[in-house]
Amino acid sequence: MREGLDYGEYNLNQVDLRLAKRFNLPGSARLRVDFDLYNVLNSSWPYTVNVAYSTAATAQWLRPTNVLQHRFFKFGAHVSF
Repeated sequence: MREGLDYGEYNLNQVDLRLAKRFNLPGSARLRVDFDLYNVLNSSWPYTVNVAYSTAATAQWLRPTNVLQHRFFKFGAHVSF
């Protein structure tokens, strides 16, 4: 295999998005509400695979051993005063 082509069709194309809205509170306080969406384009991308080759019936050659967590989100808030 050529270097950099280990995963073939499983190339990583990661896009993370953030939406934020600021609100002015009474006095000098401010509130920012965040919504983050991670790994929008991938669902379980394999970043490590089993490279041990075997001819046994239970061989697991190129079976993913670690995958990138697929699409997840986070809510957050930030208050400054």
